[in-house]
Parts: sequence; C-alpha cells; structure tokens
Amino acid sequence: MSLFTRKPKMGVEEFLRNFYDTVLHAVVAGIDAPGSYRETVIRSISESDPSFSKVDSAAFEREFTAAQLELLGLALANRFKRDVFKRDKYWLAEVAFTKKYLQEAGRSDLWEAMLAYNQAIASSPSYVSAGKRMHRWNVGMSNEFRFAFAKKWMAVGVDPDSVGRAASRIWTARTAEGIVPMLLADTMLKRLEVPLSTQGRQRLIAVLYGVYTGSKEELAFVALSVA
Repeated sequence: MSLFTRKPKMGVEEFLRNFYDTVLHAVVAGIDAPGSYRETVIRSISESDPSFSKVDSAAFEREFTAAQLELLGLALANRFKRDVFKRDKYWLAEVAFTKKYLQEAGRSDLWEAMLAYNQAIASSPSYVSAGKRMHRWNVGMSNEFRFAFAKKWMAVGVDPDSVGRAASRIWTARTAEGIVPMLLADTMLKRLEVPLSTQGRQRLIAVLYGVYTGSKEELAFVALSVA
C-alpha cells in the first residue's frame, strides 16, 4: 500500500463554489454555520473589549465575509506564485469567478466591500522593509510586477477591475501572514466605525490570521486545475 495519498483533483471554479457556498450558506444540523461562526468571533473579541458586543451584526457580516473571501484569494495567489506558466490564469480565474458568483447570488455588496481589503493588501509591501534603500526596492519591485501583469492582460481585453484586483495580491508572500491581517483588521474597524482597544484589535488580527492560514490549508487539500 502506498504511503502517499493523492489529492483529489478539482477545477478552480468548483473549489471556489464549494468554498463560497460554505462561507455564505452552510447549514449544519439546522444551524446557520456562517452566522454561528461570526457570533463566536464577536464574542471572542468582546471578551477583550466589551464594546464590540454592540457592533452592527449586518455590517459585521458584510465586512467580515468580504475579508474572508479576499483572504482566500490572497492564499490562492500565493499558492501559485511560483507557477510561472499558469499562475496568471489561476489568479484571473479566481477573481472572475468570485465576481460572477457574488453577482448571481445577489451579493454584489460583498464584491464592493472586498475592494477595500484588496487595496489594503496592495499596500502591504510598503510595510515590509526596514531602511530606506530596501524599502524603495521592495515597493519598486511590487509596482513593476503589478504593472507588467496589468499591461499584459488589459491589452487582450480582460476586465480591468478583475486585472486590478489580481494585481494587488502580487508580491505579498512576505506580508500575508503578518502585516496583511493587521491591515485588514484596521480597514474593517474603520469601515465599521468601531473604536477598539489594543487587546480587542489584537484579537481581531488573530482571527484574520486564522482565516488566512485556514484558507491555505483548504487549498493544500486539493490539486487544483485551471482551463
């Protein structure tokens, strides 16, 4: 018997549909699983800062879910960053399907909300490097790779919105597990207009870090393919 287990093969769109159906609609033993998870998150943060218990539940659903979906996109982007022959196709397929899925589900509000978190991710390379020279090099390289990607795909008619969102995740491998959760937490709190203590903010950052690593684990379970 082989010591190795083959990963199930799955197309990008099938994987994303399953993931999004779970994040948005899963019902387990008659319980709204996504709603229950968000309530757990609110209680966890409220243990550090009781004021968070008063957060508007509908607004938190929109913002937290948008961050979840954006972090999955980031995990997928970094999963395939070394596949120079197919990575662009993976990146663009993820963004295009996500936009289509949310529009068809009547959740264009999530697609719109995701933009703020996408832009926060885009800014992350500027937080990495210590020292002015290294900082300039890091930001310059991220801009160079993103510009080349955008120029290539916009020239052949790919939706500029999709291209821009995919480009924002390029050059983020060093920031995804440390800086990005912090930036997304701050973005979320600003959009929710909720002041949070240092302890509460740290709890939210930890939750978002867990969302990202959980997304990486989900991706690691399957062998994805793209047309």
